[in-house]
Amino acid sequence: MQPVTRILGRISPHTQGPGAESPPQAASPMGPRRRPRGGSFMLRATLCAATAAAAATPAGTTAAPFNATVIAATEMTGKAAATLPYHTVSGQSAGGSMAMQHLFAFSSSILGAGIAAGSAYGCGALPGGKLPKGKCYYGGLDVEASIKYVHDRARHGLIDQPRNLRRTPVVLFSGQNDWIVYTDCMRDVHKQLEYFVNEDKLVKRFDTDAAHVWSLDHGGCKCGECGWRGAPQPCCDVNNCDYEFSYDILHRSYGSIKPKVQAHKHLHWFRQTDYLPSRSDSWSAARLADWAFAYVPSGCQGRPEDCNVHVTYHGCIKVHWKARLHWALRLDLNEFGEANDIIIVYPQADGDKDTGSGCWNWGFPEDDRLFDTKHSVQLRTVGNILMNLPYILRHAVLRHFDDGPPSEEVSLVARATANFSAEVPFVPPEAEAHVGDRALLFA
Repeated sequence: MQPVTRILGRISPHTQGPGAESPPQAASPMGPRRRPRGGSFMLRATLCAATAAAAATPAGTTAAPFNATVIAATEMTGKAAATLPYHTVSGQSAGGSMAMQHLFAFSSSILGAGIAAGSAYGCGALPGGKLPKGKCYYGGLDVEASIKYVHDRARHGLIDQPRNLRRTPVVLFSGQNDWIVYTDCMRDVHKQLEYFVNEDKLVKRFDTDAAHVWSLDHGGCKCGECGWRGAPQPCCDVNNCDYEFSYDILHRSYGSIKPKVQAHKHLHWFRQTDYLPSRSDSWSAARLADWAFAYVPSGCQGRPEDCNVHVTYHGCIKVHWKARLHWALRLDLNEFGEANDIIIVYPQADGDKDTGSGCWNWGFPEDDRLFDTKHSVQLRTVGNILMNLPYILRHAVLRHFDDGPPSEEVSLVARATANFSAEVPFVPPEAEAHVGDRALLFA
């Protein structure tokens, strides 16, 4: 099938922020709690509190002053001024660990999160996290040390203030037949988050027989299948454990949402490497795939700035597009996105033999000394994508999900059109601190 380019809408002149959080509710025909039009993409605060850029305003319209907009949004959410457009985030396995890094790094911008089979923030940096001790796989992390690590990172401006998480809904999932990232590891995540997130906002589901998978409430992959090797591939992506993880994340984050509907069969492809941050001395390798993709619901075609956004991080899936696409299409995120006008963004990692094929950087300072901060190359790339998402989707290549990424010829055209007006700022390193016997660079 020949790729076609879908031209999407302009940034809205409206500048109101998101509404106040509401407690989880049952599905409603009224649909999800929605930000006022344009709220997501017009709210852009810099990492330095002393500066703020004016939001882009289409010709012939007048936008409210940006500072006033940020103040209004802050009052409504109880968070500090947002670093990025408001959004939700999730991930599984290495993607779960990456989602934890995203959650803490950009907590001022997060409306809710879901973590499946991941590790606590800082696990990859603290002693014993990686193999052979493998506390990020088996559990046993020094949670108090990880909490201190969070505060150290925040004090040096490397992550947003963790107090932003107090009212942020977070859903945790781990299966009792997960023999890759043990449930004890997710118990460490829960203990860490208990310190930062209100009790009524923090939910855990550790009681199913699921394997190292994403949980659904339907399908032929029985709960626990793929706990050991030999199960068919679909059942190593998802299990039917009578629990819809995607629904739980989204309805707790956005309020009442409509039931899922059938998703269409097209994805918006864009070159994520065109949104790499400016080169700095803090990182030597990005380990990102050239292409990433997004699912854009039918109701968001031509008006992405009016839709909510969810970012989800894959696990260590080798750069084999068929496997990655099948994983993305089995989670039910697209189906809930279609019903509720939520754009689903799928960043893509390359990894390597050291970090793991297809893995995110959850603990490898050799590639990026600031790997778990908002100054990391991977998180800043995702941040740049979010800050420029309407432009990106206007120039994305629309392809049937069976087709995979665009050809090299199309890639050259995509590179020619790539441009972005907003970038997550970088603060040069200024101080060092020590955690255990390791020197950690702060910025």
